[in-house]
Amino acid sequence: MGNKLVDLCEQALAMKGDYDFGNLKYLSVGITGYISKRVVKEIKKLQYTLDGEVKEIYLIECNADQPNYKYYCLALEELDTTSEPFVMRFKPLVAMLLEYTTKYRGLGYGPFRVVRGVETLTSFRGKGLGKKLYTVLVDDLKWTLMGDQEQYAGARNLWTSLSNSPGFKVDIVELATGKVIAKDVNLQDALDERIWTDEDLKLTGTKEERMRGRFNRLVLTKVI
Repeated sequence: MGNKLVDLCEQALAMKGDYDFGNLKYLSVGITGYISKRVVKEIKKLQYTLDGEVKEIYLIECNADQPNYKYYCLALEELDTTSEPFVMRFKPLVAMLLEYTTKYRGLGYGPFRVVRGVETLTSFRGKGLGKKLYTVLVDDLKWTLMGDQEQYAGARNLWTSLSNSPGFKVDIVELATGKVIAKDVNLQDALDERIWTDEDLKLTGTKEERMRGRFNRLVLTKVI
């Protein structure tokens, strides 16, 4: 039973659905949807076009409940009129939960930030905010991101898009051997056999199919 659990956790599992996590804390901030500016760290201000209008949005860092975990959000700054006194607060539009780790330093990338969840506010989905958040973290902050073991269709489509975008490099690493097994790949689709194993194959597939993607992770870096 223990080995089966390890196998399941180490798979790059392709889950059904259109988003990564449905319960990210900073997209469930009470009935107002706002966060006090006093409890977050403002990292960067940038411009982004939403519904044909150029808006100022903010990259903010928010504390998480676990050590080495942080939320990173793209947020609007708005006047919160839901209760008095009215004050300016941040309204997160997309949030990513990242775990900082040096566990895989032997792969040659330095410290990783492992993507543990991504969610876009329902009313702002389909506007490219998820890809923009990945882009800002990798392009502007020069971070190296690693995908986690459980990815829904939206995340797989996003990684596929990033792998085919100029300026970014997606590698496939094998955690079991500590090796980079493919560099600068162009992922074929949201079920690329080199990385993702469909969840149904865990129960019905052949041994080879069940092992597909075992220990494999995607790594996103900026092209220098």
